[in-house]
Amino acid sequence: MLEKRYPAAQARFEEALARFEGLAEAHNNLAFSLRMQGAHNFDRALKHYDRALELKPDLAQAYMYRGVLFTQTGDLKRASADHARLLKLDRNLAAKLEAVIVSRVVREATKGLPRSTSKRIGLPLRPAVRRIVPRAEQSQPCSRSNASSRRSAFPRWLTACFSSGESSAAVSPRSGRRKWGS
Repeated sequence: MLEKRYPAAQARFEEALARFEGLAEAHNNLAFSLRMQGAHNFDRALKHYDRALELKPDLAQAYMYRGVLFTQTGDLKRASADHARLLKLDRNLAAKLEAVIVSRVVREATKGLPRSTSKRIGLPLRPAVRRIVPRAEQSQPCSRSNASSRRSAFPRWLTACFSSGESSAAVSPRSGRRKWGS
C-alpha cells in the first residue's frame, strides 16, 4: 500500500479475509484500499470499516479513515462523531482527521470566490476556520456559544455550522460580522 498499488493491496487483503474473516486490521486496510481507488468503492469501504470496528472497537486508524470517508461524502456529522471517538483513543490521529474536516469546510466556504481569496482564506486551514465561519441557512446561528470549550467541541461546532450544507457568506465567530460574501 505504501507504493500506492491499491488494486494489488485490495486483492491481498481480500485473500487474507477469505482465510480468516476476523482480522480487524485486514478489514481496515481493505477499506482503505477501496476508498483510495475512488468513490465507486465508498459503500464497500464503509462496510469494511464498520466490520473492523465491530471486531476491534478501539482501532483508532479505522475511526480516522472512516471519518475521512464520511468527510469525502459530505457527512460531517458522522465524521465529527468519529473525531470525538478518536479524541479518546489517539489525539494525533484526531488532529489529522480534524485537519481533513477543516479543509473540507474551508473548500465549501470558499466555493465561488476568486482563487486569490480562496488561497488567502484557506491557508493556514485551522486558524482560518476559527476566524471565518460560513453562515448556514438554519435556525441556530453559528457562534462560539455553540461550543462550551473551543478545543474539545470544535467538530460539533463545525457540524452545527454546516449541517444544512449551504454556505453563502462568512461571519466572524467573535463579532458575528460578515467578512465577505453576498
